Amino acid sequence: MENMNNNVYCEPVSAYNATSPAQDNSKKTLIFGILSVALGELGILGLIFAILGKKEAKKYEASFSQLSGKAKVGSILSTVGLILSIAMIVFYVLCFCIGIIMGLAATNFALYY
Repeated sequence: MENMNNNVYCEPVSAYNATSPAQDNSKKTLIFGILSVALGELGILGLIFAILGKKEAKKYEASFSQLSGKAKVGSILSTVGLILSIAMIVFYVLCFCIGIIMGLAATNFALYY
C-alpha cells in the first residue's frame, strides 16, 4: 500500500520480534561453543562445531570490533572444544595405531609357536 508521497508503506517492527544480526551471531557462537565442548569426545563432530563457533565469533567481532557477552563465552567454549576435539582425534589415531601394532605382534607371535 502506498501513501501520499509515493513511498512504499512498511509495517512497523515490534521490539519483541526484532533481533539484530549481531545478536543472532552471538547466540550461534554460544550454541556452537556449547556443542563443540559437549561433542568434543567424539572428535570430528566437536571439531566441526568448534570451527563453526569460531567463524560466528569472527563475524560478531567484525561487526563490533570486540567480543562481548554471549559471543565471548561462545568463542572461549569453541576454543576449548577445538582443543578437546584435536586431543581426542590424536588419542583415537594413537589407539588405532597401537591396536594394529599389537595385532600384528600377536599374529607374528602365534606363527612362531
